[in-house]
Amino acid sequence: PISVLVACKRKFKKVESLGYEISFVPIQRVWGYQGEKQGNATVFVADAEKLLIDSFLKPKCMGNFNEIELVFQNAVVDFKKVEEYLLKLGSEKVFRQVGFMLELHKGVDISKLVKISKNYYHLNPFEEGKEVNAKWRLFV
Repeated sequence: PISVLVACKRKFKKVESLGYEISFVPIQRVWGYQGEKQGNATVFVADAEKLLIDSFLKPKCMGNFNEIELVFQNAVVDFKKVEEYLLKLGSEKVFRQVGFMLELHKGVDISKLVKISKNYYHLNPFEEGKEVNAKWRLFV
C-alpha cells in the first residue's frame, strides 16, 4: 500500500483503506500548513518551508537521510519564511541541521541568524557522522 502521513495533535492507530496505509503523526507545532480543497473536503498540506523543518523534527517519517536530502534538493522555498519558522521553533539543533542543508543544497547561508553554542550535534539523525563541520558544529 501507499503510505500517507497525516499530522495531527494526538496519535491515532494506522488505518488501511483503498490501497493506502494512513499513519497519524502527532506534532506539537501546528503551523506552516495550507488548506487545499479536495472535492467537498479541505486537506491541510505542509508548505515546503515547514517540510524542511519537519524532516528533522520527525526524521523517522521521512524514511532515511537520502529522503531528507531529496527534500532539500528539490524544494522551492521562501528563505525568509524558513528563517521565520526556525526562529518560531526555537530549536538550535534543527536550526543547524536545516542551515547546513540549505547552504549545501541551495547556497543560502543563515548562520548569522542565531548564535551557535559550543555543543555539537549530528546532521544525520539515522547514523553518527565521522567528520566535523566547524561552522555549524555538526558531525556530518
